[in-house]
Amino acid sequence: MGDNKKNKVLIIGGGVSGITLARKLALAHKVATPHKSKPHKAKPAQKSVEPLGNSQDFQPSNISPQNTSHNKSALTENQQKINEVFLVEQKDRLGGVYDDVRVLDTQLDIGNFIFPADGKIFEMFPSIKSDFKPVDYRPGRICDEGLYTDYPVNMRRSMAELGLIDWMMIAVDIALSKLLYWRKDNAQHYIKYYIGQRLFKLSGLGIYIRRLFGVPASKVHASFPRHRMSFLHRKLSIKAIITRFVRFGRKRKFADGFFNREGFLSRQGRSFTDIFRSIEEELRACGVKIFLEDQVFSIKKSGSRFRVRSKNFDEEFDSIISTGALDTTYNVVFHEMKKLTRLDLATVYLRVKGRPQIDYNVVFNFRESGLWKRAMFVETTDEDGAQSTDIIVETTFSPDERWTLQGIAQAVKSDFNANHIGRFDHQVEIVASHMSEHAYPLYSVQEVEQAALMAARLGREGVLLVGREGQFRYTPSAQVAINEVNDLIKKDLSQFR
Repeated sequence: MGDNKKNKVLIIGGGVSGITLARKLALAHKVATPHKSKPHKAKPAQKSVEPLGNSQDFQPSNISPQNTSHNKSALTENQQKINEVFLVEQKDRLGGVYDDVRVLDTQLDIGNFIFPADGKIFEMFPSIKSDFKPVDYRPGRICDEGLYTDYPVNMRRSMAELGLIDWMMIAVDIALSKLLYWRKDNAQHYIKYYIGQRLFKLSGLGIYIRRLFGVPASKVHASFPRHRMSFLHRKLSIKAIITRFVRFGRKRKFADGFFNREGFLSRQGRSFTDIFRSIEEELRACGVKIFLEDQVFSIKKSGSRFRVRSKNFDEEFDSIISTGALDTTYNVVFHEMKKLTRLDLATVYLRVKGRPQIDYNVVFNFRESGLWKRAMFVETTDEDGAQSTDIIVETTFSPDERWTLQGIAQAVKSDFNANHIGRFDHQVEIVASHMSEHAYPLYSVQEVEQAALMAARLGREGVLLVGREGQFRYTPSAQVAINEVNDLIKKDLSQFR
């Protein structure tokens, strides 16, 4: 390994996965590369770049004793080799699905609204945490029976409403479901394996999945609930239920629901656009070469290296990591025209005078006839003291569906009024809207299997994949995306040799 050898890594896509990779790999070289002449000298401070909260991932002192010799050798090699990081993004900004629109003097968010206070994105980029303030997270769900207090299900209420005989039948149903659905070969069977057919119908999860993807849960791949609904295994498996009832002192935790309602933040400072502009500046200060409004249109492998051509450069790279669209990367590498199906995400911003009497500020739609997916309620007061409530509504469109903005607004109003909860006595005003194209992968069995074949072929070619678009999988949060990046680095950093 010669120190004069120039190694390059290309990251395709500037979403959370892409910027996390860029930051970690750039700092692996810039911060953690050992100095041969002065091996014990403290690392120099970085100008205009705040310390990486979990940069210890790259420190030999943190490797477990049983693997020290092997991991330290590989780690040191890679830190010395990774000395140039390129990042290509088609849009004019980083951030992926995290976006915003400006209406008059109000900045409206798109993509995500609530973040864990201890979220890893704040460890990666601590300078942005001041733009987020604590928020009271009160999630509920609306369904045909009424508005439940817990999302996704409220087991305490369900148990209170059902009698002993009903629960005995449910227990038998769950036991039979273990035999009937042990293969867990689609989303519906996966969920029924854990909670049975009766609770599956009671929970409304099948309705929610159909609304999200536009196809029945029986046609959705099992990897979706495995990744997105891990609470089924943690909270609703037979073992979990028995443990919560039998062990003394556990009943309160069971009744409290599925999620910790405290410790959440929402953006109340700079816009997402400004936040990711500052992250772009941090990455450039780390030495990352960022190409915005750029597109890779040719990747050719020659030996162990890749020749890549884009609108702005023609370079050779030692490694390619794609967080961009899986089918686009596949077609660029193999010169084919395959296409994976994705759903568009519509975000509609509504405003109603006064304060609807709703105890929850985030509501998920489990109604059989419901059109929208999620609504967030934000109370506002203008300069004259007049109170109003902004309602941020998200809904996904399957490839053969299109709804008007007026239709979505009316659906929100009628869904709540039909349940006699928080009636909207005033006119619902449409403030703004935004369409995010190709936001969610269509998790049908056919699409996921095709994506797996494409990913496997790219893997054999040496192209690494990570993230929602890169792997064509449902990544529900920045937290999950960063965890996946960490796993990739730990497992595949040897690819950079």
